Amino acid sequence: MDFREIVSFDDIHSQTLAQIYLNHPDVFYEIKNSRYRSHDSNFQDLVTFLYERGKRIAIRKDNPNKWRVRYIKNDAGLISDFKIIPARKTRVPWTGRTRDKKALDFLFPKIIRDKPSCEALGYELRNYLFDTRSGQINALEAENFFMDDANFLEKNKNKNHKIKAKQVDGLLCN
Repeated sequence: MDFREIVSFDDIHSQTLAQIYLNHPDVFYEIKNSRYRSHDSNFQDLVTFLYERGKRIAIRKDNPNKWRVRYIKNDAGLISDFKIIPARKTRVPWTGRTRDKKALDFLFPKIIRDKPSCEALGYELRNYLFDTRSGQINALEAENFFMDDANFLEKNKNKNHKIKAKQVDGLLCN
């Protein structure tokens, strides 16, 4: 499987896995965690590659390691927003209304079992990363984003799931 292969899951039709990660993080989480297990090792390698990279999205500031993402819960208790704040020397614990992390992560609400927040936060993260209000990321934007090392923090790069890609007619494939 390569970045260009179009897949469909549930109500998501004609998107690449990279697009599904960015546009529908809750569906991607389900794909990763069991519902759509595939015996195709290339498929699983791509899922793992996207998942590992997606946990370490760099903050778009000079020297991203000096900044943190503060995830914020709304009055209903759902994570619906985030702020970029300067890093502190001491770690701020989960306070019930906020949580500070080193990197942007579309799947963070899903990991803490906050399904409704996943889509709402995904929309805000897409606007921050892609400066778009259209809401959806196209296949080429998604591929280029995941293949650019500058978009991810150095620490915890998953070298075991590195996908070699080449440019073909403006699209990436392995």
